[in-house]
Amino acid sequence: MKTYAVRLAAVAVIFLISIGVGVVVTQSGGGAPLMPEQVAAAAGIMEFDLSPDGKTAVFVSGQSGTPELWTVPAAGGSPRRIAGGPIQKKQLRWSPDGEWIAYIAAGPTDAGDLWIVSRDGSSQRAISSNSDI
Repeated sequence: MKTYAVRLAAVAVIFLISIGVGVVVTQSGGGAPLMPEQVAAAAGIMEFDLSPDGKTAVFVSGQSGTPELWTVPAAGGSPRRIAGGPIQKKQLRWSPDGEWIAYIAAGPTDAGDLWIVSRDGSSQRAISSNSDI
């Protein structure tokens, strides 16, 4: 029961973070808002989220054949791979300080586990384990 309560609390925190992320990001120079449709229109992007400061986007791409997490400057630039592997990644959310990205890693037959990865990809770890349920 305790692990369920911890997992529920983690989901609640991620939900509250996602509500507070409504930051308008502008492209450098033009001042036009970067619309979600513009980001999602890029080939292979399955999900994305903007950092709290609005300067970086994180997204899931399957173009390599496996779901990978990438970050890219919102104003444009080269994407950087921060996490890979064959497990589906979904429900991306930035931490309030913008240093961590939380996501659910789920296989085809399980509910998934909560993971966090640092914004530069140098550190990642599971917060929950499907076997805890």
